Amino acid sequence: MLSCTSAQHLFKRVHLVPLSALALAGLVALSGANQEWFYTINRLSVYAFPGFWANWTVLGDALLVLALTLPWVGRRPGLVWKMFCAAVVTAVLIQTGKIVFNVPRPPAVLPPESFFSVGPVLSSKAFPSGHTATAFMFAAVMSACFPSRGLRIALLIMAAGVGVSRIMVGVHWPLDVLVGAAVGWWGALAGMCLAGHWRFGMTRAGQQVLAALLVSATVYLLLLYDSRYPQAALLEFIVAGVALSLGLPGAARLWRHRVTR
Repeated sequence: MLSCTSAQHLFKRVHLVPLSALALAGLVALSGANQEWFYTINRLSVYAFPGFWANWTVLGDALLVLALTLPWVGRRPGLVWKMFCAAVVTAVLIQTGKIVFNVPRPPAVLPPESFFSVGPVLSSKAFPSGHTATAFMFAAVMSACFPSRGLRIALLIMAAGVGVSRIMVGVHWPLDVLVGAAVGWWGALAGMCLAGHWRFGMTRAGQQVLAALLVSATVYLLLLYDSRYPQAALLEFIVAGVALSLGLPGAARLWRHRVTR
């Protein structure tokens, strides 16, 4: 497992991601072009079918990210523990921002016929984008655990796509997305530092608790969850099914063998 110090050393080379996002956010804020940029990006939605954006946007759903973590249970305890801590820190940052700023979303400000939308019509707590932050949190933790340049690029494309999709489906402003990216990335770093100092998740009992939580979340995703994007139901079903098939054997081993570190 990476220590807090080694994680910080790794991230010194990739601070460009959140800093670039914040620089763009500053540019949008200072120019007063948040609404204009929203319209410009949202109009590009015509170049793909609605289901495309719905499927990409659910990749930033917290429940789906938990399911994607399940296959590593019993195999990479350090990854599971860092992902859990990063998710908790990022969730706290996201919800704090939403409560403090309570920024209205595009459907609450703009005429509905003036932009493209798909999925639930949301009106409040836009800032920052939770889906975007979750996607960048996942990308950051996976990049730290698997330092492959090709994988990092793929993860960044995935996370950036989630951010763009939030504008495409009509529920977030560009500022929400850009700040959400920075929050998710740095939330991941803070979470990994926490994981390095707090070792509960590396104990046998801790890994068993995490396994139970992840299995429960994935079963819920498979059987009961409604993301309110019906176009993405098949993707959610496939992710949950594959995650359970890969993760259950590892979870079962936690009750039979000592956790490897």
